[in-house]
Amino acid sequence: MPAYRTLRTQLLQRARTSRLGSLVKAARLEGFSAPWFAVNGEYAYVLEPEPVDPIPEGWEEVPEEEVLPLLGG
Repeated sequence: MPAYRTLRTQLLQRARTSRLGSLVKAARLEGFSAPWFAVNGEYAYVLEPEPVDPIPEGWEEVPEEEVLPLLGG
């Protein structure tokens, strides 16, 4: 499955300015379905069932293996 990440602080800022109240809602506003979502100290990650095209500005594709440990997998 394709995985993507962005800076956690950047997504938090989007959530605040859009008054969304959650990082998951902010990721969905960016165009992700975000069925699997995780954060660590630096990044917010989404694991998607299908590739997202185009990848939203400020996000980058990362290996699925980078996200799975954060999801407990």
